[in-house]
Amino acid sequence: MRYEYKVAFDDFKRSVRAWQRLSGWRRIVWILQVWIAPPVFLVFSGIMLVIALQEPNDPSVYYTLAAVCLLIAILEIVLPRIRVWQAHKQRVIMTKGQPIFVELLDDGIRFTVPDGADVTYKWTAFTGLHEDVKTATLFVTNAVFHTIPKTAMPEDCWKIVRSSIQPDPKSK
Repeated sequence: MRYEYKVAFDDFKRSVRAWQRLSGWRRIVWILQVWIAPPVFLVFSGIMLVIALQEPNDPSVYYTLAAVCLLIAILEIVLPRIRVWQAHKQRVIMTKGQPIFVELLDDGIRFTVPDGADVTYKWTAFTGLHEDVKTATLFVTNAVFHTIPKTAMPEDCWKIVRSSIQPDPKSK
């Protein structure tokens, strides 16, 4: 049977998070970008601002450094989210906004976009499966994944997928 679905941005974000968990170095980069760098630059910006307020002669250098640090902190917060949005937008463009069809086969799974891609994978091609309440992410390699909303297929199909693909051990 063929099942039709579209990948919403929130579903895609969930898959990106699953991919980051699977790929250890990606998780480290994400933690540095989102959780460590912004506070460091915000603190440094505050220090420069305090120094500028106490500088009697020419505080403009410190104001400039404070502004640059604040700008870097904002970019470190915003840019990772923009990259995820752009990647999702590219996928929508590739599918031309059309639904994706998934079909379970005896020896694998087939993804089809009308007037576009038609890809079939054997079950052994998948390196992992990550599921949460709303989304399933099927990993082909550490860098390639397919996002399928859980509502796309009935539960008996998900049982086949689960039994055919080794789940990601970090999956909850």
